[in-house]
Amino acid sequence: MTLQDLQGYDLVMAITEKALNEQFALVFQDNTLPQWNAELSDDGSTIQATFGIPRIDLNTPLNRGASLIVPIVAGAYTYYQVKIVSGKPEVTSVSYDLSGKSFVLTSSLKMLHDTDFHSADFTVQRLFLDLSDPHLVSRFEIDDIDGQALVSITTLLQKYLEQLQKQNNATFVFGSVKVPNVPETVGPLAPTGGDFSVYSDPSNPQFNCLNFLLMTDKKLLPTEPTAGIFDHSLVLTNDEATFIASDYQILSKFILPNIVNGLKSKDVDCPISVDSFNLSHNPAKATLKENVPFKGCSFTKLDVYISNNEIAMDIEYRKKGHIGPAITITGIANLSNYVSIYVENGELKYKTRQTDIKVSSDQDNLAVRIILDILTAGFLEIGYKVVTDAVKHAVNNLLKDNGFSNALTNAMACVELPAKSLFEYSNVQLPANFMLDVTLKN
Repeated sequence: MTLQDLQGYDLVMAITEKALNEQFALVFQDNTLPQWNAELSDDGSTIQATFGIPRIDLNTPLNRGASLIVPIVAGAYTYYQVKIVSGKPEVTSVSYDLSGKSFVLTSSLKMLHDTDFHSADFTVQRLFLDLSDPHLVSRFEIDDIDGQALVSITTLLQKYLEQLQKQNNATFVFGSVKVPNVPETVGPLAPTGGDFSVYSDPSNPQFNCLNFLLMTDKKLLPTEPTAGIFDHSLVLTNDEATFIASDYQILSKFILPNIVNGLKSKDVDCPISVDSFNLSHNPAKATLKENVPFKGCSFTKLDVYISNNEIAMDIEYRKKGHIGPAITITGIANLSNYVSIYVENGELKYKTRQTDIKVSSDQDNLAVRIILDILTAGFLEIGYKVVTDAVKHAVNNLLKDNGFSNALTNAMACVELPAKSLFEYSNVQLPANFMLDVTLKN
């Protein structure tokens, strides 16, 4: 499976299992989970437990599955049995110590199809509640127990889960935790809907990651069964998360508007706008609908796309001239501009490069060619300097004045972290989509 157009999603935020568990430790370090009591009314058996810090395990047999592992700091399973004492039945209680054991809830995330997105939906606390939603849980187990105790406790847990599943109210297996109030994400990359997927590799668990699959602009979420299922980890070794924006989102919302503004800064009368372009998908590419006048010339080609870790612009512009009353000459100039983005000291930086300008004509006459050579300096001035300056102006706006970094930060903030945790950029790639590798600072 490729990352082409992110399989229909606009954004993906992939976070490693290790990083998620570090966040769980920060959130639940103050024993914020409630004491738990499960009881079956038909036989009076109960489980009482005080919990430690929960964690996530993404190695499950489910396609979009995750296990919530909740350690028991102190607890007991109490059940009743009948003994014959002096020839008479006598009911006695039996207690089984659960201290040091763990509950394991395995849930399917494919039902978390969030079409009414709120930023609080992707908090660590909300994730804990989702993984303990009885309507999503497929298995409820306890580890490190065998024999008859395992059979009895497993039976109790499954019956307790069935009881909760029959209730219509929002009841969670381990009770509720407070989900923090989170400001709604804003900006051009603000998510409006979301799904989850999981990548896991039992032989290399350091690559296990949970993928937050996001849509913007109130667009419908993909519904294909395999949507958002990737055949490799999206997080690089030694990083803890990767934020990916589709090439279409980056091109349409940031690159193209800034190139338009950059060109208009060099020719205020140029009628170019975002609407002057056709935008295609797979891969994303912007092409001119028709010729656009610019500083006495005309753009006949202005293709903008992302390829090979660069933002690329292939440009052709033409200028007509007259040699006497009889001959009209059209000079044609072609050049390409490339912009690469990189991370330096946690900030996005850029560098540009240009191809040499190539000038040709629609005339084969030698004398006309000589005159064209004289005109070449004009093409060079108009094309090479003005256009490349406009591109640099566009990229300056893209990374600084136009809030691209703010938009990225706001979009990543949809995955809310504890107050002392921050995303820090570590690397950026542009194979087609915009891939920003980040680490977490706690």
